[in-house]
Amino acid sequence: MALGVPRNPQIVANRDPRFFDLGLCGPDRTDLVSHADYANPALQAKLQAIASSLVHAGSSAVDATHAAYGAIYRQLIQQAQTLAYLDTLFVLACITSLMVPAVLLTRKAGGQAQMGH
Repeated sequence: MALGVPRNPQIVANRDPRFFDLGLCGPDRTDLVSHADYANPALQAKLQAIASSLVHAGSSAVDATHAAYGAIYRQLIQQAQTLAYLDTLFVLACITSLMVPAVLLTRKAGGQAQMGH
């Protein structure tokens, strides 16, 4: 099943008809997609290992192959999500490191604070 969503022309990137969104594997994460080449011997070995274990578990060869591709895809998505979380954590660490000196540079108010009743 496929789902189509019209492009929003208000987004500048969508004005270029050659642009397509790569989602989690976007322009910063091409390193993950480059290793998912179907001609890659390591990928083929991993697919074969997953498929053969599923065939031994009782699946048909076609179903096992489809499930193996699905497993590789899930691993790719999980790796991309982990890298996205690390990027977010890095940004938060940078913001926090900028806030610590700001707190230390604030001076104390003169005099005692009044207590309200």
